[in-house]
This record gives sequence, structure tokens and C-alpha cells, in this order.
Amino acid sequence: MVTSLIDAMRSMDVDFGVIAGNPIRVGFRDREGEASELLRAFRFDGVRIIYGPLGCGKSTLLNILGRSINHLRETEPNATIRIGETNVSVEDVFYLYINYEKYSVELTAPYLTTDRRSRVLNALMELIDSIAVGSGIASISGIYDLLNKLVTEFSMDLSNKWVFIIHDEVDKAYATLVNRAGVGNDYGGLEGVVASYAGLFENFRDELYSRSGARHVVVVFSMSDQAAVKVTGKLRGKGLLTQYLLWNLPRESFIDVVNELMTKVPPNTPVDHELLWKLLGGNLRALTALAIVYSWDVSKWLGAEVINGLVNGLIRQLIGHGRAYEDEEQFIHSLRRVSAEPDAVEGIINAGNAAYRSNVLIEISGQSISQLPREPWIGRYVAYQLPAYYWALRSMASRGSINVEPIDVIREIG
Repeated sequence: MVTSLIDAMRSMDVDFGVIAGNPIRVGFRDREGEASELLRAFRFDGVRIIYGPLGCGKSTLLNILGRSINHLRETEPNATIRIGETNVSVEDVFYLYINYEKYSVELTAPYLTTDRRSRVLNALMELIDSIAVGSGIASISGIYDLLNKLVTEFSMDLSNKWVFIIHDEVDKAYATLVNRAGVGNDYGGLEGVVASYAGLFENFRDELYSRSGARHVVVVFSMSDQAAVKVTGKLRGKGLLTQYLLWNLPRESFIDVVNELMTKVPPNTPVDHELLWKLLGGNLRALTALAIVYSWDVSKWLGAEVINGLVNGLIRQLIGHGRAYEDEEQFIHSLRRVSAEPDAVEGIINAGNAAYRSNVLIEISGQSISQLPREPWIGRYVAYQLPAYYWALRSMASRGSINVEPIDVIREIG
């Protein structure tokens, strides 16, 4: 990846919310390595699944990558980006980013006039809206139709272009659809859409390229829900479908963000940076909630988001007649045997994939485009999405009860 793209990414800001009408924005940082690895993963065509903990920054990275390419096209039209071993002109990149949760689109298409670009974006937003507000699961099929619509209805000239289509937060859009339809969510419909794209590359690759005129096509699905990742992951290999793991920010960069955010949202009491690392582990969404919603009050955040979330969102699903544990005592006894260690605890709290569905745990599978830190909440095969879950479960095991307080969790950290 050339330096100019790195510089463009570093010039971008990340939205952390709005307080009293004032936008809170923090500089984008320390994802250049992941961006380079991501572009390397795009060196062969087919389907990619990018997954990671809720709030780790998947959407931000994928969106800023597109914005940075667009910025280069406007400011340095002769610039290139490195995709694998190939230097590709930014003029030859078609990058379409769609966020189905935020209803946002980022389009990099150098040959579009302003008017034409506006009409295409409006058409894309109508398509997203039809998917996001659909009344039945079948409406998710519009995602598969998108590639065809780009060439036919939208008359996009993709001749000799490197085409990247990013479907972000599509798992959340699908979950909303099935909830609205009142049916169980096993992500079967989403699996069908991903399988259709994978089948397109595996069985109709020549037709795809002859109809679109594109030189290279990659379709990306970005997901946070571990249950969706596991379902679609069964398709690995089909149409070169490959999974890549993106992790939370590394410690040093996370501390930098904390310090910058403190200048925008000043805390009323001193902030313990080491404690924040051990509770949040570099997760920016959790940091945003802590700073803005809870005014940097760690105890309030721990009680509401972590302890209550664990007890009501996961543990109570496991305890009771006919469930994994007859009573709390039996659950605590099992938890004590493994001391909440990530690879071992899966067998304790993941009955019926409950810990995956509640996004407490995440499976480490496929390839990683991030360097995972060596910390006790990250195992070889399984990790906690937030380290605070690890410490809360350890606290429960130590105290012999699921009824723990924030101070108990903090003391467990030591």
C-alpha cells in the first residue's frame, strides 16, 4: 500500500456521537496495517467475510478505506494503491460501501459526473431502504440483485475496473427482518444470499466478467453477530469464500484515543488507563458508551452494560429446569472448574450457542488481519468480545454467586 493512501486514511476523523449539538470526532489511527492486509486479501476475486467483536471498528475501517481512495482520486489522480502484488490506479477502482444499519453509502467511481453520481446514490438508497424495511425475509434477496442492477438498471460502466462491493452490518439488517416477520432467526436467509454470491463466482465466473466487463470483482460481507459468522462460515472455500478476523485497537493506540477523547469529553474524575484497557480491550464502541452515556463512570457502565448484560442476556438463559443447569449453584460449580478461561468456558456458557448469540464470546477462525494481543481474555480458539465479560465471570466464580457488584469485578482485576 503506498504512503499516499496511508496519509489519506490518517487525515480522516471518526464520529463518536454528538453532545449538546456538538459533534465529537476523533482522529482515525493505527489501522494502516489492517488496511494493507485487507487489500492483500482482495488480491483474488470472490467472497470475503470480515468479522470481529461488536464495536471493534469494522465499519469504520471499511468506510474510511473507500473515503480515502475517493480522496486520492480527487487530489492525486495519478496515485496507485497496492492490491496484493499489483499497483492499481485509483482511477481504476470502483469501491461501493453500503451500511445497512446506518443507511449510508460511500461510492468511489471516478467516471461519474456529479449529477450522475447523485442519481446513482439515490437509486442505491432506495434499494437499501427496500431491503431494510422489508416485511419478509425474501426482501434480503435484493442484496444479491445489487451486482446485476449496477450493470443493468444503473448502467454503471465497470469496464476493466477493480470492483469492490462492501455489504456492511447486513447481519443486523437480516435480524431486524426476521424479528419483523415473527420467525426464528437461524440466519438461513443470509446464508442463502452469501451462498448465491459464492455460487456466482464458482459456477458463473466467466459470465460475471463478460457481462460486467470488470477486471476483478470482490464482494465483502462484514458481520458482528457470531451466530451469523458461524452459519455463513460453513461456506468457506465456495467461490473462494474466505473469512478474516479484525480485532479491537491495540493497547497503545487505544490509550491515544482515550486521551484524545478526554479532551473532547472531559471526565469529572481521574481516568485509570490501565483499568480501561483491561475492561474494554481496545473496543471503541464500548469506550464511546462509557465516555458519553455514562460520563466516564466505570462502575455504572460495568453494572448496566456488563453485569446486567451477562446475567439477563446470557446466564438466565442457561439456568432452570430443562436447561443446561438446574440452578445457580450448579452453574457456579462448573464455572469455577475452568476459571472463565476463554477456550474452556465455551463448554460452560455456550449451550445452544447462547454465548455466541449474545456476543459474549467470539470464535477465532479463518485468517486474522489484526495482531491479537496476548491477554488472558483471548484464547487460542475462542475469545471474549469484551474483556470485562471475562473479569465479571471470574468474579462470579470467586464469590460463588452471579450477583456481583462492579467493585467485585474491579477487585478481581487486581
